[in-house]
Amino acid sequence: MVLDYFKCPIAYSRLITLLGTLTLAHPPRTLCGWEDISSSIKATLFHTDVDGLRRHLEAGWPVIAFVNTSDLHYWSEATDHALVVVGMDDDAFYVNDPYLGQAPQRVPRIHFELAWFRFDNLCAVITV
Repeated sequence: MVLDYFKCPIAYSRLITLLGTLTLAHPPRTLCGWEDISSSIKATLFHTDVDGLRRHLEAGWPVIAFVNTSDLHYWSEATDHALVVVGMDDDAFYVNDPYLGQAPQRVPRIHFELAWFRFDNLCAVITV
């Protein structure tokens, strides 16, 4: 979903093969494989707070957030997962989740923050 934002589309089935992951679970270690897709793609992992996430969004950078789905209201199972945060307001975060066909998905702020906190507010920014 981040690659689509940067006009570098890749089939989801090919992406999960290149990253060596499962279709639903995307742990942070999978970001090590991005360079196999293109040498111009770089992933930067970091911990931040809500204000840091907001600054990245305001700068036009979608953020990959690592979460546990047990706190996300639209998931029926608990797994470690990655989703793309594309917006936020005082009450909610708006995410593109590869698990869902529709985007963005509105996630109440408390649900997102709990899910993200389980990864110590770990996120990533992809640059091309």
